[in-house]
Amino acid sequence: MPPGKRPRPLVYGQLESGGWTQVIHFVQAKRMGKYRNGQGGRWNVSSLDDDQTQAALKMLMRADQALHFKHPAIHEAVGYGLNALLTAQFPNGAFPQVWIAPVSPQPIIKARFPNYDWKTEGRLKNYWDYYTLNDNLAGPVADTLIEAHQVYKQNKYKPRWRSSGTFSSWRRCPIRSLAGASSTTSRCFPFGRGSSSHRPLPAGNPRTPWRP
Repeated sequence: MPPGKRPRPLVYGQLESGGWTQVIHFVQAKRMGKYRNGQGGRWNVSSLDDDQTQAALKMLMRADQALHFKHPAIHEAVGYGLNALLTAQFPNGAFPQVWIAPVSPQPIIKARFPNYDWKTEGRLKNYWDYYTLNDNLAGPVADTLIEAHQVYKQNKYKPRWRSSGTFSSWRRCPIRSLAGASSTTSRCFPFGRGSSSHRPLPAGNPRTPWRP
């Protein structure tokens, strides 16, 4: 199959918000994506969970490079997707699990424990809107931005993957997710998800920040 045809399903399945979700529907389905090509439905939630959008962008970038950036649909989809990814990054370098539109600016605050038991209190249902660290998200996002810098030689990507790595290494937000708190609020407080029971803390002082 010619290289220009292989990525067509990804181009077809790109959401208006710029990324991808876990499935692309080519026939009518219950939850159709709001595809840029106008053939989909209303679901417009781009996801970074489990390398979804990252893997799609990396494949399209490689195809774009292999085709010498001369395939209009692929080249445009990559540019649209990378620009959307940049607008989904918070000022401190973190990313949410999903996005629909550019994220709201938040102050850069050093991580700290709140004055309540964050393992059982202050749970947030919409954890996907906050700084997310688990589910194969942070590393693949950084890899995607690094590859974008290498392929397109544009300086706008370099500070973004560096700030992403800085957040992930906890120089700005040095609290590892303890007891399943794999997200932090915009105030850099760790929190649990929903109302499910929390897992027990590992041995040691629960207020000692984790360091790599």
